[in-house]
Amino acid sequence: MGLLRTLLSKSITDTTGWCEDCAQLVPAQIVEHSGAIWLRRQCPVHGQHDAKQSKHPKHFRLMESMLEPLPPPILEHDIAHAKHLRGLFIDVTESCNMRCPNCLIDAKGMVSGKMPSLDETIEQLKAILPYKPVLYLTGGEPTLLSDLPKWISRLTGLGYDVKLLSNGIKLKDFDYVKMLYNSGCRWVLLQTDTMDDESLYALRGVKNTSEIRQQAIDNLVRVGMNIDLACMVDSNFNMTDMGQLIRMGFDTPGVRHVSLMPSRRLGRGLLTTDDNLLDEIEMIAAIDEQTSGRIKYRDWVMFFAAMHAIHRLTNDPDFATRRCFLPLPLLGDSKSFHPATRVSGFLKNPRNLRAFMKMASRGGRAEAASWSERSLLISIETFREPQSIDVQDAARCSRYYLVDGKVQMACHRNVIDRPLKRAEREKKLGRPAKPVRLPAGVLLKGDGRVTVEG
Repeated sequence: MGLLRTLLSKSITDTTGWCEDCAQLVPAQIVEHSGAIWLRRQCPVHGQHDAKQSKHPKHFRLMESMLEPLPPPILEHDIAHAKHLRGLFIDVTESCNMRCPNCLIDAKGMVSGKMPSLDETIEQLKAILPYKPVLYLTGGEPTLLSDLPKWISRLTGLGYDVKLLSNGIKLKDFDYVKMLYNSGCRWVLLQTDTMDDESLYALRGVKNTSEIRQQAIDNLVRVGMNIDLACMVDSNFNMTDMGQLIRMGFDTPGVRHVSLMPSRRLGRGLLTTDDNLLDEIEMIAAIDEQTSGRIKYRDWVMFFAAMHAIHRLTNDPDFATRRCFLPLPLLGDSKSFHPATRVSGFLKNPRNLRAFMKMASRGGRAEAASWSERSLLISIETFREPQSIDVQDAARCSRYYLVDGKVQMACHRNVIDRPLKRAEREKKLGRPAKPVRLPAGVLLKGDGRVTVEG
């Protein structure tokens, strides 16, 4: 069967894959067979392996036609030579106050290295000057860092825009949120997922957290913070909530972005199997249904094409397209909104037209722009897994991690570097990391379905 598939495959492009068995870059191809798109890696030691990239060949080929040529397969760069750098993630702690069964990095598992000090980080950032990327403070849960306000104050004082990634537990304290704001923080990417407690328990391993999230949102709104509702989407628990989250984005002052990321088998990845992996087409179809046809497949493709055209004309990295990231700006309010690709949706409404003009003028870099109260960016961002990562496509990314004075693309950091460091640490200690189990009552069945008992 393997030989027959090889003979019937249609090659799309040569690229580079990653063999997790020998921890090496290996030759690979993007091929089409059996009604799907696959990454076929050719490891000289472990042989051929096909990993699914897309269940929708026509969509994949269409998007591929609007991408720049593949860059070289470089896993990390000297910080001064990172091309297209726009956003920089900085891990400030590996501690966390949740035990999410699908944690992307396996926080509180095996440590991956020494955390940088603030002074070390600032010294490393000098290599990028005069350009100043948007800085994402993350972890672990960064609010557990005792001197987080000092980090924010020093970095914003040097002219950096700082965005904080948080699960929201400490943000239920208004005085703490006010302190972060007074330190210079203007953006929070808030882990939201859904507002249903049962689903949140399955996804995050902590009971009764919807009220905490709502308190965090209320406090962020109260101080005037810009908010990104960051949502991991799982086919079993919150696939039906995306439309509600989009409307929530319009209804909540300060929400500028609703980012949707399908769950993957990274870090812990306990909830995700071959049977319940989501791709962007399934999510786009669900959003279409949940918004009563207000957001259709063609809108995503048209905006992707517009970005590609602008990038070709300007070479502006903010508009560089990549396989893993589909953005779409919306205009309006929760009762009546339209994708920015539909001209009639804003030409007939002066308020939407003004919002569109402000968005088009991009009153700030795309990574930091807040646009207006009548505009909302939604996006679908898909991480690959070790067996399916196209290393050269991942190198198209404009967002990096700062690691030991060098920078790594986001996918490389989470898909390759973290697992390698965890394995090295386990070998050094002579024992595996302490396993994390599914929350009590959450059952993973053989068919890939996940349910909550009781």
